[in-house]
Amino acid sequence: MTAQSETSPLLHHRNGVPTSGTNTSSNTAHASEQHQSHSESTHQRHQETKGLIYMTLSALFFSFMSLLVSLTAKTLPSFEIVLFRGIIQGSLGYIACKYLKVNPWGKKEYRFLLFLRGLAGSFGLGFFFFALSVMPLADATVIFFLGPVFTAILARIVLKEPFGPLDALASTVSMIGVVLVAKPSVLFPPKSTLQPVSGSPMSTVMMALLQREQDDEDHRRILGAMSAVCGAMCAAV
Repeated sequence: MTAQSETSPLLHHRNGVPTSGTNTSSNTAHASEQHQSHSESTHQRHQETKGLIYMTLSALFFSFMSLLVSLTAKTLPSFEIVLFRGIIQGSLGYIACKYLKVNPWGKKEYRFLLFLRGLAGSFGLGFFFFALSVMPLADATVIFFLGPVFTAILARIVLKEPFGPLDALASTVSMIGVVLVAKPSVLFPPKSTLQPVSGSPMSTVMMALLQREQDDEDHRRILGAMSAVCGAMCAAV
């Protein structure tokens, strides 16, 4: 019995105390689990880094798209631009699905959700493109990127995901920022720099024209801001 114990490869001494083969196997399994956990953590970090890179590239190309839309939205209807964007995106998506051997129409149980997603996305882009046609590019883009705020709110309501005090504070600050960007005439009354000359009919006419132009500009700005907010809500949906 002693000879068998001395020649067994599953026994070793730790601090002068014999340790059974069961403990050795347990330690080996624990080390293997730690190594596997470390590998999974490293893989997860790599995946998150790739995701951040993809998101950055997506935002960059989306900015280019907004610039091109802003250049064309002054002369073309918003939904005409959405149509051409959809044709190109649909063609590229179909080619990608064929390359990846994915059914372009999706599974039957998900087709209605896919249809609703496409419908919400189309209306969201239509609202956003209209905002670009009546507002400066930077202002319309800032308001449209309220989408993550609405997404977080919907995620709380529909998906029961957490929405803490910090999220609420950030959302409130974002909403205040939208008001500052939109500059409604109720909060920011326009300042007229032209003073009418008493007894001058021409001056009175010019003042009336300038006031009408200012009113039209305020109306377009408010309409564009509301359109961008609607686009952000559709994007969140």
